[in-house]
Amino acid sequence: MDVAYAPLNSSNWKTIAYVADEYFYAQDHQRNYTAIVVLPNIECAHCVIRARYQSHKPGESIFYQCSDISIKQTSAEPEKVKLLPPQQQELDTQYGSILKKYHNLKRKHESSQYIDQHCFIGFSYNPLTPFDGFLMSVNLRTGETREMEEFYINIALRQKQNPKRYQIKDLAGYGDFVYDAISAINSNGNFVNLYHTGETADIVNDFVMEVDLKHPGNVIKRAKIVNNLDFPISAILPYAEDSYYTVTLADRVTKGQFQFILGQLTYTAIQQFSYKPILWSVPESLYVNYQWAEYDSVRNLVYILMGNENSPDRLQARIYTYDLTEGNVSWVEVDVSDYTYMSMHVHKKTGRLLAVSPGLTYHFNPYWSLIEVDPFTGKSKNLKIIAYGGYFSLYYGGTIFNGIDEETDTLYHVFRLIDTNADVIVGINVNTYKMTFSEITNLRHLHNLSYIRANNTCFL
Repeated sequence: MDVAYAPLNSSNWKTIAYVADEYFYAQDHQRNYTAIVVLPNIECAHCVIRARYQSHKPGESIFYQCSDISIKQTSAEPEKVKLLPPQQQELDTQYGSILKKYHNLKRKHESSQYIDQHCFIGFSYNPLTPFDGFLMSVNLRTGETREMEEFYINIALRQKQNPKRYQIKDLAGYGDFVYDAISAINSNGNFVNLYHTGETADIVNDFVMEVDLKHPGNVIKRAKIVNNLDFPISAILPYAEDSYYTVTLADRVTKGQFQFILGQLTYTAIQQFSYKPILWSVPESLYVNYQWAEYDSVRNLVYILMGNENSPDRLQARIYTYDLTEGNVSWVEVDVSDYTYMSMHVHKKTGRLLAVSPGLTYHFNPYWSLIEVDPFTGKSKNLKIIAYGGYFSLYYGGTIFNGIDEETDTLYHVFRLIDTNADVIVGINVNTYKMTFSEITNLRHLHNLSYIRANNTCFL
């Protein structure tokens, strides 16, 4: 959701804030939002402030809420805030019981080995400073987060006072934004994201941003997507150098019917990404909620998980399989009688499709399990219980991009300790089912978390 202002009868909207959906994984999660905004110091006797929600969801139009306001310009200097001595920090009253429960969980599992030079990479985001964002690394053992000291991603590369610090800033007026929940690690081991120029959120005008993680400090590609990309991209899946498969949801057919298009992005000699659709699903009106996509590069298959629009609690879903060798698309209904999930990982060595599941959505004190999903029957089987009830809360959003380390056969996932703001990183060996738990951390301000195998990237 974005918040903008403009003079009455003007279409020149200036964006002043973004509001993120804290739980976009739940269809029936409804809440009110309060957005604190700072208005510019201008004179405007009659302006309009507008909050706009663009769900990018099939069947839903844009929601608007507007209000008439007046802005009075002032020449007064802002009052300087008197700095107060820091208050004594006290531990949460639940900290002791949480720590005891956490250590009890760790003792129940035979740990696999961590490799400290590997880490998660992601963007930090603070709703109170929505135009500042930094690239962060996360230690898989301690859970410690750290700003990449020589690597502050920026779209406009605006330098701050400290010459080594950079921000995500848009020199033209704070309009650019990076897409949440769309990310990838490409064949060069670089961090790839999509961003929008902010000209208007209603126009599909995407750019690909590739961040060099071997030589921090470089945004080595910042290229526009051309050739009639008519619908927002939901996923990017690397398959070769400078080449990606994409997933888009298209409503070109009969009203209420949608097709799921597998497309290609290819980097061209003129430094742009050329888009080309290659495979289409049959029209669909019910299973239209995109949830996750995975590419099996060994078997040349793309799996797309689509949720039922009218199943917010049972989480009925389908797995669509795009066979790039045969050029066909098939789907299977997911069996949700015992296990539900909203993401999945393909283990390329074996071709197995793996997921982390809390069981069913009405289990508010869930048992979490590692499950294997058959993409051709929709059936699931329990491979290993990760944690019994009382440890981790019912939250489907802890999936990591590039989440399986193919060399160590380890799947990584972030869990939320129940009734707290604490998180734990769990690494699960998908062959032996040995598990390793990080120390208690908080990763809720980080987005697009992706797993990186790196020797000089993590700075931990």
